[in-house]
Amino acid sequence: MQRLIERGLTVELIGEELSCVGPDEDARDVRQQLEQESFDVCGVCDRSGVIRFVECTDLKSGVVGDYSKPIPPEHKVDHLAPLWSALPRIVQVGRLFIKGPDDEEGIVTIADLNKQPARLLMFGCVSTLEMTMLELIRQHYDEDRWTAHLSPGRLDHAKKLQEERLKGGFELDLVGCLQFCDKARVCLKTIKICEGWCTGQSEGERLFKNLGRLRDHLAHGQDFVLDGDWKNIIANLQGARRLIQKSLDLLCTGAEGREVARGVLEACQ
Repeated sequence: MQRLIERGLTVELIGEELSCVGPDEDARDVRQQLEQESFDVCGVCDRSGVIRFVECTDLKSGVVGDYSKPIPPEHKVDHLAPLWSALPRIVQVGRLFIKGPDDEEGIVTIADLNKQPARLLMFGCVSTLEMTMLELIRQHYDEDRWTAHLSPGRLDHAKKLQEERLKGGFELDLVGCLQFCDKARVCLKTIKICEGWCTGQSEGERLFKNLGRLRDHLAHGQDFVLDGDWKNIIANLQGARRLIQKSLDLLCTGAEGREVARGVLEACQ
């Protein structure tokens, strides 16, 4: 999963073909066409290929070439660039032009982040954090002493889930039946884990609340962009990635921990 998040999912998987027009086409006609197709921009090309772009709202009278602008280097991204590293730029700029073998061939916008490859990346990030939290709890507690950090209601929920899974033939310990929010609570209540994460409890609770909310929307196939707050979504995902790395560092403490961490890394790969 680590490899998939960092390198396996690329920008071209969510990009769209860039609609292009000639520089001599009528500006009003092109604007009408773009509005009908709900496009904000299009490429402006000549015989040498796409060289500039134009925004729909700029088009008034005359020809398209009068309104075309060069594509800034910071607004370009390679088609094989990892989606993870491009996410902050897509959110910051609003769109990136995808540079393929034949120059600018596509475009990726914030709306494309609702597509399945992007959703898989985000869900995978949160799920990997959940996996490392599970192993941290197992490493720091003998038997079920972690239960002191959960309410009776949350424990009953985990026990019922364990019973159902045992009936189905799945041999799972109780900690393996905890929900994402329960694992987060136990870890945040464990001083050594909190210190290793270098995060305060209130800060951690806020991050996990946001991640849990994002995870639920992704898992249920819902539109998870609430209030258009993509900057916070990206910040929360980056926070999750930092905790994953710090968790793996904690798991590598001691011989037993190194063996557990090796198992987690093998599972992620």
